[in-house]
Amino acid sequence: MPSFSSGWKVITAKVPTIDQFLKPFEDEMEHVVDLLEKKFDSSVATFAHKPAFERSVSTASSASVANIVGSVSTDDTVYGFLNYGTSVRYATMTKGFVAKTKPGRISARAGSGRMAYVSKKKPRPGIKARNFDLLIAKGIERNVFLAANRAVNKARKMSGHTI
Repeated sequence: MPSFSSGWKVITAKVPTIDQFLKPFEDEMEHVVDLLEKKFDSSVATFAHKPAFERSVSTASSASVANIVGSVSTDDTVYGFLNYGTSVRYATMTKGFVAKTKPGRISARAGSGRMAYVSKKKPRPGIKARNFDLLIAKGIERNVFLAANRAVNKARKMSGHTI
């Protein structure tokens, strides 16, 4: 009887451990957090008082779900006033004052002037919110999408399921 060959080849998948599978995703989250930190640093590049930004990447996984969370944050009060804005301010600035930041822009630039005095007797219009956090998040959406795709591709190749 003649032998018959189908031309099909059996491909066996390498099954990575959960830690091996999550590693590309954790690496890409570190990359995203690096980018976030640089963006936040650029928002205060020209400031004399530079807030401390804290960064973190954490992974929590169970049998069926893994969460990888990255963040950059600060608890600096002045940065909070600039980012979220205020309804009123009590600081009076010197004549010719130019702010180092503007709403709708992330990068800080050279400003001029300084705070002359603070008085609750002379309330001024509040600080317009700079929304650094929202601008930065919007600005890196594509980077996050690309990082997730790279992680998926690395994990797929690691498992032996390459296309």
